[in-house]
Amino acid sequence: MNLKNKFHGIMSIALLDVATIFAIYSIAIKSILFSALYTLFVFVAFGLIIYTFCRKCKTRNDCSHVFFGPITRLMPESRSKVYSKSDYYITGLLVFLVVILPQYWLWQLTVLPYLYLGLLAVIGLQINKYVCAKCNNTACAMCKKKLIVTS
Repeated sequence: MNLKNKFHGIMSIALLDVATIFAIYSIAIKSILFSALYTLFVFVAFGLIIYTFCRKCKTRNDCSHVFFGPITRLMPESRSKVYSKSDYYITGLLVFLVVILPQYWLWQLTVLPYLYLGLLAVIGLQINKYVCAKCNNTACAMCKKKLIVTS
């Protein structure tokens, strides 16, 4: 595996881990139970994202995020390599919920919500500008290397 071209994929996952820790911490200050439930939800949500979205990736053996590809190999093979609207809706909804659920607790703190949202912005930029730009999975709507058909 060539890690030289995977820097932004690895960094986006590392920054996502830091942002998630910020979210869990902000919830734990007020409620250990809600913090535990949110942590469980994050694991389930990303498991579902990997199952519904990453498992269909044509380039999962050379995953830019490095970790998701090997995880998909532990799952049953997807019958379809085509992404459906529901794949995008499920993925978008789960990401939205992971981001939105801790907001109540984050905004009760002074600096943490800004750090959290700043990290999410950097992650989004890294994925959009570098990870998706180098990805060869042309079946994905976020892929920047769409096939251009000329006559």
